[in-house]
Amino acid sequence: VPFEVVHIDPSKPIYYKDGQFICRKIDDEHVEVVSVDRSCEGNLELPENVVRIGDYAFYGCDRLASVAMPESVISIGDYCFYGCEALQTVFIPAGTIGNDAFAFCRKLMSIEIGNNVTDIGSYAFNKGGLVYLETPNLRSMGSYALANMNTLYKINLGSVYQMDTNAVYALPNLVQIFFSPGSEKRTFDQYAFTDVGTLTNNRIRFYVGASSTSTEVK
Repeated sequence: VPFEVVHIDPSKPIYYKDGQFICRKIDDEHVEVVSVDRSCEGNLELPENVVRIGDYAFYGCDRLASVAMPESVISIGDYCFYGCEALQTVFIPAGTIGNDAFAFCRKLMSIEIGNNVTDIGSYAFNKGGLVYLETPNLRSMGSYALANMNTLYKINLGSVYQMDTNAVYALPNLVQIFFSPGSEKRTFDQYAFTDVGTLTNNRIRFYVGASSTSTEVK
């Protein structure tokens, strides 16, 4: 259905259009983006009062290049940007990243994870194009969160404390995994790192320290 003919039922005033977005009022000040014009392209900037991006909100927007999110965003829903094949850059300020949220975003080489992002869901970046990922204060990572990417060579998982089965999977060119030091017990599934080519060949390096930039990968 073309976006311009989408009808908002006046009997449900919590939903409204804001430019290319359909939003749902959460309270008097905050909203959730529940859908977007599927023909959107180029660079999009979300309204400043957005705190959530709903499930499937940008699903299949294959001409979208970048999304500017306000600092208020605390949740990115399941399949939110799934299949956005032209998406190249994203900044995620806080909260949780849903299951399959950025799966099949093959041109997404750069993503900035804010200090307040705590959880990455299963298959979140499956079959993407990431080269490097840093997650400063991550708490948990679901199964296949980082999976099936030939491009990813270095990841900084920061203070992550829980990793599910196959959380890091099928990354043949990965050479470095970095963790921040911490006193809390970490719970990693015994198969959290699976089918990582350089790990199999004993060429991967695990580091725990104050800064990943101070260590040279051998």
